[in-house]
Amino acid sequence: MASSNRSLLTTAAVWFGAFLLFPVPVASVLFHSVELLAGVAGATSLLTDSVRTALHVVTLIVGAQVASDIAAVRLHGFAYLHRGRRGVRLARHLILAIVALATFLVVGSLLVALTQWGLDTANTVYLAFVGIVAVALCWVVLRTVKAFRQGLSEPTSSDGD
Repeated sequence: MASSNRSLLTTAAVWFGAFLLFPVPVASVLFHSVELLAGVAGATSLLTDSVRTALHVVTLIVGAQVASDIAAVRLHGFAYLHRGRRGVRLARHLILAIVALATFLVVGSLLVALTQWGLDTANTVYLAFVGIVAVALCWVVLRTVKAFRQGLSEPTSSDGD
């Protein structure tokens, strides 16, 4: 098989895999986090059927954008995130940050629910699971902050192309 055909197949596989794996989970996490925030704010009455439908469509579009960004990063490296004009780069980073924060919100709410259930049923296995996941989340946050700070200290060659 020729090199260009292999490259084309690899590219197609990466894009197919990204669009198969990421849009629906990203949309689910975003939708659930909006519901959680509406519940905390006491604004669940604003989430009518038509608003929920529109929210599903918007979260699926964001999920497709995230899948596209993931595929591009997989193919071209993290330098892809720094391509384009300043506004495009900012939007790209903002979308990924919102998805990351929404994921932490949903996982946190799940851990709180598991903790409550574990305490109510005196099930130590669930409480141990919550502890392990909480430690893993703290480790991920610390590694992310460390990588972010390291990235800020390194000079970039992004010129807005």
